[in-house]
Amino acid sequence: MIVILIPALFKAFGQLDDPALRRVMWRGLGYSAVLFGLLLALCWWGLSALTFFDIGWADTLVTVFGGVAVAVLAVLLFPGAMIAVQGVLLDDAAEAVEMRHYPNVSAAAPTLAVSVWASLRLALATVLLNLLVLPLYFIPLVNLVVFYALNGYLYGREYFELVALRRMSADEAKAMRKRHSGGLFMVGLISAGLFSIPIVGWFMPAVVAAFMVHVFEGLRRADQGLLR
Repeated sequence: MIVILIPALFKAFGQLDDPALRRVMWRGLGYSAVLFGLLLALCWWGLSALTFFDIGWADTLVTVFGGVAVAVLAVLLFPGAMIAVQGVLLDDAAEAVEMRHYPNVSAAAPTLAVSVWASLRLALATVLLNLLVLPLYFIPLVNLVVFYALNGYLYGREYFELVALRRMSADEAKAMRKRHSGGLFMVGLISAGLFSIPIVGWFMPAVVAAFMVHVFEGLRRADQGLLR
Protein backbone atom coordinates (compact mmCIF):
# COMPACT_ATOMS: atom_id res chain seq x y z
CA MET A 1 0.00 0.00 0.00
CA ILE A 2 2.90 2.36 0.74
CA VAL A 3 3.98 1.87 -2.88
CA ILE A 4 0.65 3.42 -3.90
CA LEU A 5 0.31 6.07 -1.18
CA ILE A 6 3.62 7.88 -1.47
CA PRO A 7 3.55 8.45 -5.27
CA ALA A 8 -0.15 9.39 -5.02
CA LEU A 9 0.60 12.06 -2.42
CA PHE A 10 3.48 13.50 -4.46
CA LYS A 11 1.31 13.59 -7.57
CA ALA A 12 -1.43 15.44 -5.68
CA PHE A 13 0.94 18.14 -4.47
CA GLY A 14 2.66 18.16 -7.84
CA GLN A 15 -0.55 19.42 -9.44
CA LEU A 16 -0.66 22.61 -7.40
CA ASP A 17 0.45 24.43 -10.54
CA ASP A 18 -2.83 23.49 -12.22
CA PRO A 19 -5.10 26.57 -12.44
CA ALA A 20 -8.21 24.36 -12.24
CA LEU A 21 -7.09 22.80 -8.96
CA ARG A 22 -5.92 26.11 -7.51
CA ARG A 23 -9.25 27.66 -8.37
CA VAL A 24 -11.03 25.01 -6.30
CA MET A 25 -8.60 25.59 -3.44
CA TRP A 26 -9.05 29.37 -3.37
CA ARG A 27 -12.81 29.16 -3.62
CA GLY A 28 -12.86 26.61 -0.84
CA LEU A 29 -10.60 28.77 1.30
CA GLY A 30 -12.88 31.76 0.86
CA TYR A 31 -15.99 29.80 1.75
CA SER A 32 -14.27 28.22 4.75
CA ALA A 33 -12.96 31.51 6.11
CA VAL A 34 -16.42 33.08 5.89
CA LEU A 35 -18.00 30.07 7.54
CA PHE A 36 -15.44 30.00 10.36
CA GLY A 37 -15.92 33.69 11.03
CA LEU A 38 -19.70 33.31 11.10
CA LEU A 39 -19.48 30.34 13.47
CA LEU A 40 -17.27 32.24 15.89
CA ALA A 41 -19.37 35.40 15.69
CA LEU A 42 -22.61 33.50 16.24
CA CYS A 43 -21.26 31.55 19.20
CA TRP A 44 -19.77 34.68 20.75
CA TRP A 45 -22.99 36.63 20.27
CA GLY A 46 -25.07 33.86 21.81
CA LEU A 47 -22.76 33.57 24.79
CA SER A 48 -22.56 37.32 25.33
CA ALA A 49 -26.35 37.64 25.20
CA LEU A 50 -26.72 35.33 28.19
CA THR A 51 -26.60 36.60 31.75
CA PHE A 52 -25.51 33.95 34.21
CA PHE A 53 -25.10 35.68 37.57
CA ASP A 54 -26.34 39.26 37.13
CA ILE A 55 -22.91 40.24 38.48
CA GLY A 56 -20.83 42.26 36.07
CA TRP A 57 -17.38 40.82 36.75
CA ALA A 58 -18.68 37.24 37.03
CA ASP A 59 -20.54 37.46 33.75
CA THR A 60 -17.45 38.93 32.12
CA LEU A 61 -15.34 35.99 33.31
CA VAL A 62 -17.91 33.51 32.03
CA THR A 63 -18.02 35.30 28.69
CA VAL A 64 -14.21 35.35 28.34
CA PHE A 65 -13.65 31.73 29.32
CA GLY A 66 -16.71 30.69 27.36
CA GLY A 67 -15.29 32.48 24.33
CA VAL A 68 -12.06 30.48 24.64
CA ALA A 69 -14.10 27.29 24.91
CA VAL A 70 -16.12 28.27 21.85
CA ALA A 71 -12.93 28.90 19.87
CA VAL A 72 -11.48 25.51 20.85
CA LEU A 73 -14.74 23.75 20.02
CA ALA A 74 -14.95 25.55 16.69
CA VAL A 75 -11.42 24.41 15.79
CA LEU A 76 -12.31 20.80 16.64
CA LEU A 77 -15.57 20.78 14.72
CA PHE A 78 -14.60 23.08 11.86
CA PRO A 79 -13.30 20.30 9.55
CA GLY A 80 -16.81 18.88 9.30
CA ALA A 81 -18.33 22.26 8.55
CA MET A 82 -15.57 23.00 6.06
CA ILE A 83 -16.24 19.79 4.17
CA ALA A 84 -19.94 20.61 4.01
CA VAL A 85 -19.08 23.91 2.32
CA GLN A 86 -16.28 22.63 0.08
CA GLY A 87 -17.73 19.23 -0.72
CA VAL A 88 -19.65 20.37 -3.77
CA LEU A 89 -16.39 21.77 -5.18
CA LEU A 90 -14.40 18.55 -4.84
CA ASP A 91 -15.76 16.94 -7.98
CA ASP A 92 -14.07 19.78 -9.87
CA ALA A 93 -10.79 18.86 -8.17
CA ALA A 94 -11.23 15.20 -9.07
CA GLU A 95 -12.02 16.14 -12.65
CA ALA A 96 -8.88 18.28 -12.90
CA VAL A 97 -6.75 15.31 -11.81
CA GLU A 98 -8.48 12.94 -14.21
CA MET A 99 -7.97 15.31 -17.14
CA ARG A 100 -4.24 15.59 -16.47
CA HIS A 101 -3.34 12.05 -15.40
CA TYR A 102 -6.15 9.73 -16.56
CA PRO A 103 -7.68 11.25 -19.72
CA ASN A 104 -8.66 7.84 -21.08
CA VAL A 105 -10.53 6.72 -17.96
CA SER A 106 -14.29 7.00 -18.16
CA ALA A 107 -15.69 9.06 -15.29
CA ALA A 108 -18.94 10.85 -14.68
CA ALA A 109 -19.57 13.47 -12.05
CA PRO A 110 -22.50 12.65 -9.77
CA THR A 111 -25.52 14.93 -9.80
CA LEU A 112 -25.54 18.04 -7.63
CA ALA A 113 -28.03 16.39 -5.28
CA VAL A 114 -25.71 13.39 -4.80
CA SER A 115 -22.70 15.65 -4.19
CA VAL A 116 -24.57 17.78 -1.68
CA TRP A 117 -25.90 14.74 0.15
CA ALA A 118 -22.46 13.12 0.33
CA SER A 119 -20.93 16.35 1.68
CA LEU A 120 -23.66 16.85 4.27
CA ARG A 121 -23.45 13.21 5.35
CA LEU A 122 -19.71 13.44 5.95
CA ALA A 123 -20.04 16.80 7.68
CA LEU A 124 -22.84 15.57 9.94
CA ALA A 125 -20.99 12.36 10.81
CA THR A 126 -17.79 14.30 11.55
CA VAL A 127 -19.52 16.84 13.80
CA LEU A 128 -21.70 14.33 15.67
CA LEU A 129 -18.97 11.77 16.28
CA ASN A 130 -16.51 14.44 17.40
CA LEU A 131 -19.13 15.76 19.81
CA LEU A 132 -19.75 12.25 21.07
CA VAL A 133 -16.08 11.72 21.97
CA LEU A 134 -15.55 15.33 23.12
CA PRO A 135 -14.79 14.35 26.78
CA LEU A 136 -11.87 12.23 25.54
CA TYR A 137 -10.33 15.30 23.92
CA PHE A 138 -9.50 16.65 27.37
CA ILE A 139 -7.25 13.66 28.15
CA PRO A 140 -3.65 14.23 26.97
CA LEU A 141 -2.38 11.80 24.33
CA VAL A 142 -5.74 10.01 24.27
CA ASN A 143 -7.17 13.07 22.53
CA LEU A 144 -4.68 12.78 19.68
CA VAL A 145 -5.29 9.07 19.20
CA VAL A 146 -9.07 9.51 19.22
CA PHE A 147 -9.04 12.57 16.95
CA TYR A 148 -6.85 11.03 14.25
CA ALA A 149 -8.38 7.55 14.43
CA LEU A 150 -11.95 8.81 14.21
CA ASN A 151 -11.39 11.41 11.52
CA GLY A 152 -8.98 9.15 9.66
CA TYR A 153 -11.73 6.57 9.29
CA LEU A 154 -14.28 9.16 8.20
CA TYR A 155 -12.04 10.87 5.65
CA GLY A 156 -10.74 7.62 4.20
CA ARG A 157 -14.26 6.30 3.70
CA GLU A 158 -15.99 9.40 2.39
CA TYR A 159 -13.26 10.68 0.07
CA PHE A 160 -12.97 7.21 -1.40
CA GLU A 161 -16.70 7.19 -2.14
CA LEU A 162 -16.43 10.67 -3.64
CA VAL A 163 -13.95 9.35 -6.21
CA ALA A 164 -15.26 5.80 -6.61
CA LEU A 165 -18.82 6.85 -7.43
CA ARG A 166 -17.47 8.68 -10.45
CA ARG A 167 -16.29 5.33 -11.87
CA MET A 168 -18.57 2.58 -10.54
CA SER A 169 -21.85 1.76 -8.90
CA ALA A 170 -22.46 2.18 -5.18
CA ASP A 171 -22.33 -1.61 -4.62
CA GLU A 172 -19.03 -1.92 -6.47
CA ALA A 173 -17.59 0.99 -4.52
CA LYS A 174 -18.68 -0.55 -1.22
CA ALA A 175 -17.08 -3.90 -2.09
CA MET A 176 -13.83 -2.21 -3.14
CA ARG A 177 -13.77 -0.11 0.02
CA LYS A 178 -14.10 -3.23 2.16
CA ARG A 179 -11.26 -4.94 0.28
CA HIS A 180 -8.93 -2.03 0.96
CA SER A 181 -10.23 -0.76 4.31
CA GLY A 182 -6.78 -0.79 5.95
CA GLY A 183 -5.14 1.17 3.17
CA LEU A 184 -7.98 3.68 3.02
CA PHE A 185 -7.67 4.20 6.76
CA MET A 186 -4.02 5.15 6.17
CA VAL A 187 -5.17 7.62 3.52
CA GLY A 188 -7.64 9.03 6.04
CA LEU A 189 -4.93 9.42 8.69
CA ILE A 190 -2.74 11.36 6.26
CA SER A 191 -5.75 13.49 5.31
CA ALA A 192 -6.59 14.21 8.94
CA GLY A 193 -3.00 15.30 9.48
CA LEU A 194 -3.16 17.68 6.52
CA PHE A 195 -6.49 19.12 7.67
CA SER A 196 -5.16 19.75 11.18
CA ILE A 197 -2.41 22.12 9.99
CA PRO A 198 -3.58 25.63 10.97
CA ILE A 199 -4.83 27.71 8.01
CA VAL A 200 -2.96 25.45 5.54
CA GLY A 201 -5.55 22.78 6.28
CA TRP A 202 -8.22 25.01 4.74
CA PHE A 203 -6.59 24.46 1.35
CA MET A 204 -6.34 20.71 1.76
CA PRO A 205 -9.76 19.29 0.73
CA ALA A 206 -8.91 19.75 -2.94
CA VAL A 207 -5.45 18.23 -2.42
CA VAL A 208 -6.92 15.26 -0.55
CA ALA A 209 -9.47 14.74 -3.32
CA ALA A 210 -6.58 14.69 -5.83
CA PHE A 211 -4.66 12.33 -3.54
CA MET A 212 -7.61 9.94 -3.40
CA VAL A 213 -8.02 9.90 -7.19
CA HIS A 214 -4.46 8.59 -7.51
CA VAL A 215 -4.96 6.11 -4.66
CA PHE A 216 -8.17 4.85 -6.26
CA GLU A 217 -6.46 4.32 -9.61
CA GLY A 218 -3.60 2.47 -7.92
CA LEU A 219 -5.99 0.19 -6.04
CA ARG A 220 -8.13 -0.40 -9.11
CA ARG A 221 -5.13 -1.46 -11.16
CA ALA A 222 -3.91 -3.67 -8.32
CA ASP A 223 -7.32 -5.38 -8.25
CA GLN A 224 -7.22 -5.87 -12.01
CA GLY A 225 -3.77 -7.44 -11.71
CA LEU A 226 -5.04 -9.90 -9.10
CA LEU A 227 -8.02 -10.85 -11.25
CA ARG A 228 -5.86 -11.74 -14.28
